[in-house]
Amino acid sequence: MSIIDRYLQKRGFVKADDIKKTAGFMGLETASAVDGQPDGDKIGSYDAFIKAYQKLPWLYAGGVALAVASIKPLLKLYQQTKVKDGVEQIEVEGHELNDLIEGPNPDLSYAELMQITVVNLLLTGNAYWNLVGTQEEQPISMKNPPVEIWWIKPEQMKPCLDGSGKLTHYIFRSSSGKSKALDISEVIHFRQANPGSYSLGMGAMEPLTNTATLEFNAVAFQKGYLENDAMPPSVFIHPGDPGEAERKRFLTAWDERHKGSKKTNRMGLIWGGMKVEKLGETMKDAQYIELRKANREEMLAGIGVPPSIVGLLEYANYSNMEVQEKRFWEGTVIPLLTLICDKINLRLTRYFDDRFWFKFDFTDIKVLQEDEERSTRIAEMEIRNGLKTPNQIRQERGNQPYEGGDQYYMQMMLVPIGADADSTTSKPTKALACDCKPAALTKGEPASYWDDPERKKLLWTVFEKRVASKERAMAPEVQKFLKQQAVHIKRRMAKFDTLEGVRTADLFDVDAEMKLYVDKFINRYKIAFMDAAEAGLQATKGIAWTTPITESIKREYEPSAEQIAALEMQIAVAAKFFNETTWETIAKIIEEAKLTNSTIAEVAQRLYDKLDALSISRSRIIARTEMAKIENWGNLEGYKENEFVTHKIWHCSFVPDSREEHMQADGQTVRLDEPFIVGGEPMMFPGEGGSAGNVCNCLCRHAPKVSLEV
Repeated sequence: MSIIDRYLQKRGFVKADDIKKTAGFMGLETASAVDGQPDGDKIGSYDAFIKAYQKLPWLYAGGVALAVASIKPLLKLYQQTKVKDGVEQIEVEGHELNDLIEGPNPDLSYAELMQITVVNLLLTGNAYWNLVGTQEEQPISMKNPPVEIWWIKPEQMKPCLDGSGKLTHYIFRSSSGKSKALDISEVIHFRQANPGSYSLGMGAMEPLTNTATLEFNAVAFQKGYLENDAMPPSVFIHPGDPGEAERKRFLTAWDERHKGSKKTNRMGLIWGGMKVEKLGETMKDAQYIELRKANREEMLAGIGVPPSIVGLLEYANYSNMEVQEKRFWEGTVIPLLTLICDKINLRLTRYFDDRFWFKFDFTDIKVLQEDEERSTRIAEMEIRNGLKTPNQIRQERGNQPYEGGDQYYMQMMLVPIGADADSTTSKPTKALACDCKPAALTKGEPASYWDDPERKKLLWTVFEKRVASKERAMAPEVQKFLKQQAVHIKRRMAKFDTLEGVRTADLFDVDAEMKLYVDKFINRYKIAFMDAAEAGLQATKGIAWTTPITESIKREYEPSAEQIAALEMQIAVAAKFFNETTWETIAKIIEEAKLTNSTIAEVAQRLYDKLDALSISRSRIIARTEMAKIENWGNLEGYKENEFVTHKIWHCSFVPDSREEHMQADGQTVRLDEPFIVGGEPMMFPGEGGSAGNVCNCLCRHAPKVSLEV
């Protein structure tokens, strides 16, 4: 018996003919390295698939793109726990299962394990993990949980079924012919859908076999063409008989001048009445380039990778590159990672805790964040129209419910079809009274008429309606302003001859655009501010002001010159902030264009496409953020008109995407001239003073409070 046989026998291996079902195998790398290139008609085995992956650049590029993308989202462990009000889902950190995934074995990292799993699934439709417990001769169980994970080549594994088609065990076969049976508990088998097999998956290489064959043949043709015959096969026709010596001399001289890949496109000279007759086709005649392009596109389509992901920009511009990346994640990466995650939850977590499950976190994937904005708008629509409660939305998103969040809401200004003419033309109500009993007051503490839950809800509902009406009026104008910016930037870019020396400052002046914004929107801000201040003053009297904005309404509040000057400064600060965002977008596009050697026309169009596409979402964010901020600022100035109001209280909106810091700030009370502290940042009122992450799209408000010692 050889040394290798004795070693393998000691490790538990037996001859293929004498297999006995045992457990406890560590997936050692035993197969030999792959060399060479497969014959075109033999692509159909694991080795051939791997060789195709190694030799075909676009197949490799697509596989790498998918493998790299697979490790970007974090794989997080969660536990389902029963609490007083139901079931709570919490993230688990520091558990031995986390450690196992983060460090599968001493020689393998999580990223390496995930990437090889993805590549094997991609090529063959199958990927295998071997689980190793503390007791090597026992199946994996809760008493013998896995402590290491090893990957195994799909070619070395064979699922074994009984007569009824039920999986009974797996057989591992080494390259030397030794085999071992593995218990089901020791193997996690990931597989892609395969209608032709109950136990094996089908990868992309099976349907791409013909494409890979064509590509190998095309590469071989090109190689032979360049190395052996830079001129197409031809014959020289001579009118006479030059003799053997003359023929050899001529052909030798011709080959020395024209034959070889480094001697292409040289001028040739023939004389004595000779003619050249071409016998073969040129590469162009054989549609060689079109064939290579078709092969490339078929391979990328087969593995679900859009061309722009691997740097093919022939059919891409800045706008549809984002669409292609989003499609790549939604149509390829997420489904594949979901398949892997589901199998891990089915075959691994059971050995630690039945309440455990893994889930990929895609919140940091930038291209998917737009969907978060869209889902937020849908959630708001569902709440406003009474389809779902805030707590139902929060539960769908994995957030904790809050007290009072099980109430359904409906829009107050809806008019039924067929209503009387009087009802459809009636004037809007100026004030909404609330007949709730006042809250209990304690001497020495600031108190508010709006502390009562029903009054608080009423005040926020009116606030939200007022902001929404101002937002709807302002957003189209802001979008038009941003679209005009995009047009002007495109025109300025088109005036350049080359990209060399093009600066962002040549295309966009932040200070000039800031002034244009202030001049265009100052009157809208002033009216909104005055109306909000009137609402704040009325709130100090226990009235929820709902009158729409018009300049003809009689108001008790009139702003001072200092307040108008401060308002203009606030507008300028906001305009500078979002115009700097435009500047950064332009700078990034120019930088990328210089790296890809784009033309002026391409860059100009790319700038326009990007900025024009952003104008829709940005106009809504700007309109909401600015109008909510002005509403809260005006409310505060209105409070100051009532000498009895000394304090203000933060009211969180408690919408589905309310920030945790804002929910924690709910009920925080400070003096009128003091800031709230929200998320560690001082804010005089919601929407002001904090960072972008603390103010954008915020719908929180505040309410007046009276000190009983006054």
